[in-house]
Parts: sequence; structure tokens; C-alpha cells
Amino acid sequence: MYTLQFFLVFYSIIIAGFVTTTKEIYRPIILILGAVITILLALSIYRCHIKLRLILEKHLDLKAVAPTHPAGIIDKECKDQQCWINKIFTVRWIIGWGIPLICCLSLIIGAILSLLKVI
Repeated sequence: MYTLQFFLVFYSIIIAGFVTTTKEIYRPIILILGAVITILLALSIYRCHIKLRLILEKHLDLKAVAPTHPAGIIDKECKDQQCWINKIFTVRWIIGWGIPLICCLSLIIGAILSLLKVI
């Protein structure tokens, strides 16, 4: 969780640096370096996401857990809810894939547009 928070703080600093710079030559440099570092941070978030998935799916066998155990109760309640967004995206997917992907892509696109002098 702290990795994602650090990632978002770093992303915010990169965007703030891009917006507040006065020299045009520094804008693509800021975005390119920021994109490289955020991609590396996103890889560590992905690694944490995979580890969490393995722990929850492989090592915590919910079928073998007693129905009175908190993990069994929560698993049953989550399966009973009929929210469409939960069937498409899980919170783990959004944290492990979605947010880092959107941030990295926005910096890469911004760097390309900055090199082309569009922004």
C-alpha cells in the first residue's frame, strides 16, 4: 500500500515540476525521466500485486476455511453482492494495474507531445 502512495506522490511531483518549469527545454526532460522512474515504480507495484494474489489465492484456500472464520464470512458476502463493477475490475486489479498504467501512459504521452512542441 505504501508503494502505491509513494508512486502517486512521485507522479504528482513530476506533474507539478512540468507545470511550474519556465524553460521549454526542461519540459520533455522532466516527463521522460519521470516516465522512466514511474515505470520502474510501477514494476514494483506489479510485483507486490502478484505476491498478494498468490497469497490470497494459493495459500488461503477459502473452500477449506470454516464458515465461521472471518475470511470465510467475508468471501461469502463478497460473492453474494451483485455489483457489476466488481465482476469487471477488482480493487487489486485497479491498484496493481490500472492506476500505474494510466499514470505511466500519461507521462509517456505527455513526453511525446512535449517533444513535438504540442504542449
